[in-house]
Amino acid sequence: MSSLKNCIALGFLMFTCAFAEAASIGPDVSVTGSVTYDTGSFVYNASHSGTMTATVGGATTTTTYSANSTGFLVGSAIGASPLMGVLTDTDDGFGITGAASGLGAIDDAEFGIGIDVTMTISNTSPTSIYQVTVGIDYRNSVDSVGTDAYVDSEFMLFQRAAGDPPPGTEKFYTYLLTDTVNGNESGENSGLGFGGPLSDIGTDTLVLTLNPGDAIIIDGDWTMEGGAFVDATSEASLYDFNVQLTIQDVHILDPGLLEGDANRDGVVSADDYASVQTNFGDTGDPGLPGDANGDGLVSADDYASVQAHFGATAGVGSVPVPEPTTLALLVLGGVAMLRRRSA
Repeated sequence: MSSLKNCIALGFLMFTCAFAEAASIGPDVSVTGSVTYDTGSFVYNASHSGTMTATVGGATTTTTYSANSTGFLVGSAIGASPLMGVLTDTDDGFGITGAASGLGAIDDAEFGIGIDVTMTISNTSPTSIYQVTVGIDYRNSVDSVGTDAYVDSEFMLFQRAAGDPPPGTEKFYTYLLTDTVNGNESGENSGLGFGGPLSDIGTDTLVLTLNPGDAIIIDGDWTMEGGAFVDATSEASLYDFNVQLTIQDVHILDPGLLEGDANRDGVVSADDYASVQTNFGDTGDPGLPGDANGDGLVSADDYASVQAHFGATAGVGSVPVPEPTTLALLVLGGVAMLRRRSA
């Protein structure tokens, strides 16, 4: 994984930093993708603009889009759309930025943007299991003021197996609504006042485990709309939107890891449920204590892995899982520890 490490401040202005170099994704893992500007994006007495990027081999290609009009205008992209790429290194990926504004001075002002991003990650090895970590860096910032104005900005990320119909399973989202009339929302939270600035800024990761021959599709969808109405006091703006999806790490999983063996004692048993519960929420290298499925994260998925492989030992298949009542007692308490990213 390419990252900033060992950065030591010397006084106020001088820094000594060591950087890890980007690494090749390798011959067994293929990552393709694209970013596409929705031809239905528009402005009416308003403006919007931004970029779509594809970074391949450390080199970034950019497509810009914009619309600025008195009256109605459909937005347009200057450059390739879809902007496509075959990623070769860690730190490669796809990005979206955007901004928009409208002022209800003479007439109503409205704007809307839609942009899709997709990545297909495939394991072409006939024997090896790979783990791929996708980084998500995001900023979502909106504002509304005056008599009647709003901005609604949402980015959602879904995961599905190649061949399965969309949308798949939701893995990440950021959602903001600033509205001077109907009230504000952030994620699943409402009752946040009326209008004014809202921001959701942070990082997240999506860890994928690919068995030989697997292919996983990640679909991202950004939709944003806003308007300012009634009089010149009303103004709506998306002042900062930025989502970057990058390949952070690709590595082969230890072939010696036994699926379901959370405590690494060579047998999948009731002790492994206890190991998952004790270490619930921990992250690290695949096979850390409690990591029954080898994805580097101790989560509810590890309970399922223990159940699916209960009784297995190295080189020996599984036997029937415990009775449901026993299983419920073993996982009780761990399930209550489930956590979801707050917006």
